[in-house]
Amino acid sequence: MSPVTLIGETPALFVPEAPPLLEVQVAEKLVIALPLLTFYSDIMGLIGGAVMCYFQLGITIPVFMRQLQEAVTVNTMLVGLIKAPVFACVIALVGCYEGFQVERNAASVGLLTTRSVVEGLFAAIVLDAAFSVVFSVLGV
Repeated sequence: MSPVTLIGETPALFVPEAPPLLEVQVAEKLVIALPLLTFYSDIMGLIGGAVMCYFQLGITIPVFMRQLQEAVTVNTMLVGLIKAPVFACVIALVGCYEGFQVERNAASVGLLTTRSVVEGLFAAIVLDAAFSVVFSVLGV
């Protein structure tokens, strides 16, 4: 790329525009990354639960694993992996919408940040209830 000449012959570097598919590429990566992060956090939560059960309740790791296998099925894990990206998209949409409403002052930023958190959590709770009804009807 050659430098662009401005008024007064002052050279400036040419900054190319972002490719139009950049947003799609980012979205594709998030669709892959989010279920992996959800799975990782599920595993870390189970490990933490096993450690706390061992030290606080005196439940040995083999007993914990046996009870875990009886209580949690593969369907339970898959339901969580399905719901996580949907919740993330809704929360991101709410955050972006409220972010675009921000004015040029700190009070507006604080107010709309609080509003986006409340609306995002409310939307996630409503969606979780809808998922529960749908999965109940489907017998999952």
